[in-house]
Amino acid sequence: MTTLNLVTRFGDLDIAFDPAGIGDYSQWEAGAALITVLGVPVRVASLDDIIRSKEAAGRDKDRLQLPMLRALQQRQHRLEKPPDSA
Repeated sequence: MTTLNLVTRFGDLDIAFDPAGIGDYSQWEAGAALITVLGVPVRVASLDDIIRSKEAAGRDKDRLQLPMLRALQQRQHRLEKPPDSA
């Protein structure tokens, strides 16, 4: 099994054990972030890696999400960019 497709009361949840376009675990981990969910630390893929994976997967449902993810990525990069010093 490489992907687990679940339907939850909050919506669809796909868990990819070998996501397309990411490479090996060390490449994924380099960009991953640690967040806390209900008191439990969880590592999540970076937005850049998620976009790369959806592009590589090439499924219709992934292509439909790409414009929103790219807009979020642009906003994230703008927020990370230091303000110009005058």
